[in-house]
Amino acid sequence: MRDADKTKEQLICELEELRREGVPQRPLSEADLRAVFATNVVPVFYCREDGRIIEANDAFLRLTGFSRKELESGAARWDAITPPEWRHVDAMTLEYLREYGISPPAEKEYLLRDGRRVSVLVGTSVVSGQSGHILGILVDMTEKKRIEQELREKEELFRLATESVGGVIYEADLRTGRVSRSTGMLALLGYNPGEGLDMEWWWQQIHPEDARRVRNVRHAAYAAVAPALTVEYRIMHRAGQWLWVMDNLRIIYDVDGKPVRLVGCAVSIDERKKAEQALRDSEALWQFALEGSGDGVWDWNPQTSEVFFSKQWKAMLGYAEDEIGHTLPEWDRHLHPDDRDRVYEEIGKYFAGNTSIYNSEHRLLCKDGSYKWVLARGKVVTWTSDGRPLRAIGTNIDITYLKQVEKELREAREELARRVEKRTAELQKANQELHKLSSMLIFAQEEERKRIGAELHDSIGQTLAGVKLMIEKILLASDRGNCEEAFNELRPVVPLIQHSMRELRTIYTGLRPTMLDNLGLIATLQWLCRQFQVLYPKYKVNFETTVEERDIPEELKVVIFRISQEALNNSTKHSQASTIDVCLMKGPDGIQIIVADDGEGFNQDKVPQFAGREGFGLTGMKERAEIMGGTFSIISTEGAGTIVRASWPVSIGL
Repeated sequence: MRDADKTKEQLICELEELRREGVPQRPLSEADLRAVFATNVVPVFYCREDGRIIEANDAFLRLTGFSRKELESGAARWDAITPPEWRHVDAMTLEYLREYGISPPAEKEYLLRDGRRVSVLVGTSVVSGQSGHILGILVDMTEKKRIEQELREKEELFRLATESVGGVIYEADLRTGRVSRSTGMLALLGYNPGEGLDMEWWWQQIHPEDARRVRNVRHAAYAAVAPALTVEYRIMHRAGQWLWVMDNLRIIYDVDGKPVRLVGCAVSIDERKKAEQALRDSEALWQFALEGSGDGVWDWNPQTSEVFFSKQWKAMLGYAEDEIGHTLPEWDRHLHPDDRDRVYEEIGKYFAGNTSIYNSEHRLLCKDGSYKWVLARGKVVTWTSDGRPLRAIGTNIDITYLKQVEKELREAREELARRVEKRTAELQKANQELHKLSSMLIFAQEEERKRIGAELHDSIGQTLAGVKLMIEKILLASDRGNCEEAFNELRPVVPLIQHSMRELRTIYTGLRPTMLDNLGLIATLQWLCRQFQVLYPKYKVNFETTVEERDIPEELKVVIFRISQEALNNSTKHSQASTIDVCLMKGPDGIQIIVADDGEGFNQDKVPQFAGREGFGLTGMKERAEIMGGTFSIISTEGAGTIVRASWPVSIGL
């Protein structure tokens, strides 16, 4: 039964069956639409419900006779080429589309301008997001109809021939069970008709998958539902293989309406079944082509230099169908000059049998002047008798994006290598600076030891030597029994010892004043400023603070003290200032210590900061500040004094 002859109820049942079988019933999206129009294998059109065809591929235009100009002007309409007797199919199709978004394939005819009629199979679906817009795909059924007509004619001729020569004609008496068969039984199934095989034996030879269907047909015939029927099924040949047969049977009834005889003719339809399978395979191939990936296809005859380039091959480079010729020089003209020698070498290696498949990555010139990277893969499918390539078929795949990714990865690796090299150099420099700092620390320790040794020798050592001499004189006077003289010699010893104690206190206070632990940082800084005022009377040393002792973390106190001490040393020794201000302040960003003087200052551009042993005091202050997470800076201008500032982002108590 043709789809056009089916009732609405039958088609709805088929649609529901498709749903149960998992066949997707969804409207097509724009991506689906683009993929469908990317191929020109089958006719495809895009239309509205009112009949206007909005877009169509070249295959559709060739089939229907419309021109591209008519399509663009709106003169191309599907209802204009539909004969009146087929318009009910269109109406039913629209009804399905509105209800389900997709319509089962339907057979119909188109009436062309030259009077010819073309049989087509139409598949339609609603386009997602486009109300009233339909995508249609056609299959030209002309060849199929011709084959079917030929098959029908052959079957009729075969039936007549079988009847005329005996064929597999049988008659069964349903009352007695007696069966008679023609001599065609031997040719069809390999059995002699005189072997006494009854009708039940025949039914048992039918393929298990077909037996139930054949039984239902037979029962329908017996019940006078359809006294003349044709059924196709597989039956076992004597040699053991299955054979397709078409069984035309008829029931003969008596006057009371009871079936009394069964007559029929069974003929082989193996050839027809093979033709039908070939047709199904062709339709499957069409579906595969329709769902293709969009790669460009080329078909090359190396002996004539003729090359067929598919529409997608040209579109990949931005060209229309008629803008590129079908010759090898045309392809060569688009090949990048830097790739030409390599590509021809790869082709030569493949033709020589050095590679199993032609595989080449190269650049082709696009219409806009840019180059696109493609992966060309192909294989020779036909060779001449003397071993020369006659026909090669292959595809081009756009790999421009992959090449761009490769380039970006390569540049990223190079950038990473540069950064690693730069970082390595920085680490080496930092290591050198660390070694330099270590050397400076060792030097500072030795200098500090030297200073302490000198102070102990020059002050306490000399004082103790004087005390020793006095005590010896006292002992001599005591030995002589002159107690008064010994007592008088003892009096100067006490001031010397007191002086040594003061000197010793000054030394260990310089190392770490005990009052920093006992009284806190603020009191210690006040004492430090007083000490410098006493030691250097020509300077006026001021101290100011806006910080509470509890605001200062314990681990930061000794750092602030040492920076203040070193900054005061630098100012008193080098600045030639009259006033030195020491400020310990707090603010929203933390705590900072500032030591500023109004001395000579210096040009910072001419003095490398924190470099060399002579700058170790500055380096020490910087390192102390930064090791506790702070910052350190010096601002100085010739004739305008110097400001030393260190700050830490401390929030305790603020």
